[in-house]
Amino acid sequence: MKVIKILRSNNIQIIHINDLYNMIGVMVKIIDPKIKVIYHIRLLPNSYVKKLYKVWLNLITKYADVIISVSKVVSAGIKKNDKVKLVYDGLNVEELPINQREAPIKKPLKFLYLSNYISGKGQDFALLVFKKLIDTGINAKLDFYGSTMNKTANEEYKSMLLNKVQQFGLVDKVNLNDFSSSINAIIDDSDIVMLFSESESFSFVVLEAMGRGKPVIATRCGGPEELIEHEISGVLVDKDKPEQIIYFLNKLCENKEMREKLGNSAYLRIKEKFNLNVTSEKILEIYK
Repeated sequence: MKVIKILRSNNIQIIHINDLYNMIGVMVKIIDPKIKVIYHIRLLPNSYVKKLYKVWLNLITKYADVIISVSKVVSAGIKKNDKVKLVYDGLNVEELPINQREAPIKKPLKFLYLSNYISGKGQDFALLVFKKLIDTGINAKLDFYGSTMNKTANEEYKSMLLNKVQQFGLVDKVNLNDFSSSINAIIDDSDIVMLFSESESFSFVVLEAMGRGKPVIATRCGGPEELIEHEISGVLVDKDKPEQIIYFLNKLCENKEMREKLGNSAYLRIKEKFNLNVTSEKILEIYK
C-alpha cells in the first residue's frame, strides 16, 4: 500500500482518521499493528451512511486504538468501549468578538438559517414557523445560506422552498442565498439564529453562532442539546410542537434584554467549554 510506504518512510507512528467511512486506518492497522490508529467519528447511525454504519463501526472498534466522538449523542451510537473518548469540537477564542453588547436595534429583526439545502436540515419547517410568526404581527426577515452541492435532490428541495416562499407571500421577507464564505460577518449581522434539523451529531452552526454572541433557537436533535443550556445560553425546542416554537420566537423578538442575555451567556459558554485550546489539549493527551 502506498500509504504504508509513506508512513514508514516518514517514521509516522500515529494516523488520525476523520470519520468512520474512511477504511484506510483499518487497513493500516491490519498491515502494520505498531502504528497507532485514531478514528474521529462525527456521523450518526441515522446519517447518509446508515446502511454501512454498523459494518464500519465494528471494524473500527476492533482495529482502532482510540475512537474520538464529537458528542455524547455520537458516543451513544457506539457500543460501550474503553477506546471511546469524548472530545468536543472547539473555536479559536482569539478570533471571537470581545464586545458582546448587542448592536443598536435593527428593524426588521433579522433571522438567520445556515445549512446546506438538504431535506432533513429543517429549512421547510423554518419557513412554516416564520410564516406563523409574521402572521402574529412581528416585523422580521429571514435569510437562508447554504449550498445544494450540485445534487439533483437538493436542487429540487431548494426549488420547493422557493415555491413555499411565494405561496406564503414572503417574497419580500425571505431570501434563499447561496453558500457564503463570509460566515462571521453574516452571523454578526443577524439578530437570531435558527436551526430546526431532524438530526445533528454536533452542529458547527450552533457553535459558531453562540461563539459570536447570538441567541440560538434549535431543535432537540442531538448535538445542539450538548451546546445549549435551555433558556440560559440559548433555546431548545421540540420540532413536533410548533406552538412552543412560536412562543419562544415571539419572546425572543419582543425581548431585547433576553436576546442579549442569551447571547452573552452563549459566548461565555463557548469560550470556557468549547474552545480550540481545550479540544487541542484533549487530542494531544490521546496522542501521548
